[in-house]
Amino acid sequence: MYQIMCDDYVLHDSVIDELKVIGAKCSLEVNKTGSLTFQIHSTHPYYNKIKKHISEIKLYQDDRVLFCGRVLNDEITFENIKSVECEGELSYFIDSIQRGKEYHLGGTENVIETYLKDIVEIHNSQVDESKQFSVGIVNITDPNNYLYKISNYEDTLTILTEKLLNTYGGYLKVRHSDGVRYLDYVNELTNVCNQAIEFGKNIIDMTMNVRGEDVYTALIPLGAKKESTDTTNEETYEKRLTISSLADSTDGTIKKVGDYIYDTEAVKQWGFIWKVVKFDDVTNASNLLSKAKSELRNSIDATLSIEVTAIDLHLLDVDIDTISVGDLIQCLSLPHNLNVIMVVKKIDIDIDNPANTKINLSLPNVNFNIDKTITSNNNDNKNDIEHVKNELNEEYPTYDVVDNKFNDFGNDLKDWVSENFYPATGGTVDLSDYAKKDDVDAKMNELKDWTNTNYPSKTDLSEYAKIVDVNTAFNELATALEGV
Repeated sequence: MYQIMCDDYVLHDSVIDELKVIGAKCSLEVNKTGSLTFQIHSTHPYYNKIKKHISEIKLYQDDRVLFCGRVLNDEITFENIKSVECEGELSYFIDSIQRGKEYHLGGTENVIETYLKDIVEIHNSQVDESKQFSVGIVNITDPNNYLYKISNYEDTLTILTEKLLNTYGGYLKVRHSDGVRYLDYVNELTNVCNQAIEFGKNIIDMTMNVRGEDVYTALIPLGAKKESTDTTNEETYEKRLTISSLADSTDGTIKKVGDYIYDTEAVKQWGFIWKVVKFDDVTNASNLLSKAKSELRNSIDATLSIEVTAIDLHLLDVDIDTISVGDLIQCLSLPHNLNVIMVVKKIDIDIDNPANTKINLSLPNVNFNIDKTITSNNNDNKNDIEHVKNELNEEYPTYDVVDNKFNDFGNDLKDWVSENFYPATGGTVDLSDYAKKDDVDAKMNELKDWTNTNYPSKTDLSEYAKIVDVNTAFNELATALEGV
């Protein structure tokens, strides 16, 4: 299921005993570098291949790369066990510095994309090819397509975080295609996982946190300070840029009125809860409004977070989507009155014991439309759950599974009878070696009656027949059908 590579060497393979590491864990989070940690014995054939800051470490699930990065630290114990700590690809941006530079960008091109391309180009000029990026998809925009930024010898990751993510929101994603490492900057998450996280199916444990102490529903944003022209008074209130000069507007659930904004749905739920937030580096009213909206959305969205310990059904069936960081996923729990689409914000993978993997969910901070069907229940998931039960060595199949199997068998048998008893080509058919259709139907009705009697739709499994009894019934049927 999992494989860890160090350059071209296999450090860990879940099916090869001599190629294993100890206690491997991987943490992946939206807009974060991510980490991978493990221990390796000195007897491992590739023990000495791990080079700090040089080796490229990749974690695979099947053929998909979950983590790619470098070795940050390695410590060796008295027993020569090496503890290895790795950090993800976004950490490469720590290695470069953005020297003092002033940006005044505007015009017809996307100023955010232009700015991002410039700072990535500066980064690439300072690092090895193995740590370079190409700017990919950028759909984050400024309302006025105007940007004013200053670099002051910060590392590039700090610039990306403070000048872009903290100002405009969105998501930074690393993407590999045709041997090229792309950096995408997108305004929303679009991948919908067809696997649901559902109580009673794949959830082992769940902690739901509804946080209210830091919540506010209305925000007065204040930008950069203005120089005071009042010389008559020794004391006066602090004059700052506001959004009052902009026209009142509505963006989704957020309304702008005068010098403040508020979330209409949040106000309905909690009433008006006010807060003032200062953005000292914002000198443009439109940028101030954009940043204020992002701040308010983040406040509302932070009210609900869920941590679940769940089985990723993809580990049992490759036809089911795996759960990935940044996915939109349906979270269902009837006992908790929960049925909501959430973002997979963080995943802590226990590679040795995937059942201990923890998934952190949060509400999405943007409005989105889901055009992909989420199959969390009904027929598609019945096969998934049957597979899980088999993997867990369940003694009893479910009523629905058995009933479906009998129905499928019956339909196949009827099709076979029709094909062989009533051939489309016409002519005379020797039926002496065949059972009559009425006899077959009678036996099938007996089997259905037996199934209904022995597999009632109840949760009490004590009244259920064991699999061996089902097999015996099939043998009896085969005998009755004289080999058919």
